[in-house]
Amino acid sequence: MSPTGLQPGLILAAALMSTGAAQADRLYKCTNADGRTTYSQIRCGQDGDKIEIAVDRPTESQVRQAQRNGAEAIAIVEEIDRQRSIQRALEWEEMQRAAVEREERAKAASAARSERAGRGRNDRVVVVPSGGAPPPHPPKHPSGRRGESNVPPPPPPPPRP
Repeated sequence: MSPTGLQPGLILAAALMSTGAAQADRLYKCTNADGRTTYSQIRCGQDGDKIEIAVDRPTESQVRQAQRNGAEAIAIVEEIDRQRSIQRALEWEEMQRAAVEREERAKAASAARSERAGRGRNDRVVVVPSGGAPPPHPPKHPSGRRGESNVPPPPPPPPRP
């Protein structure tokens, strides 16, 4: 590979295509002091070597076949691009569907946790005696402390004689 990133043969082919058949025989190969080789239509000093090149031009049928091959290659590349686009769209739809499903599962799990956490705090189980109403809730103590009521305690037992 040359420093330009192109192979010397490609540069030579490009030079031949741009010069035409009449000038193809006037190509010079030059090597500079660094050892770098270039090709030119102009003689590069005394060191330039004239290169004789036989150019075979394609026939009309070869040109047409190459054009057909190129058109087929373009059609194939376009079909591959179309298939890739379809595949990307399907993958995107699948990712969106999976995200919606994850969100729905997370909401359901959160609701279930909330429901489980809510039980026992405010929910009371009241046992109703048969044929009667549920017992009244004990009144709360004025201090607001749990488990205490504002019902006075029973009187102390009478002293023993």
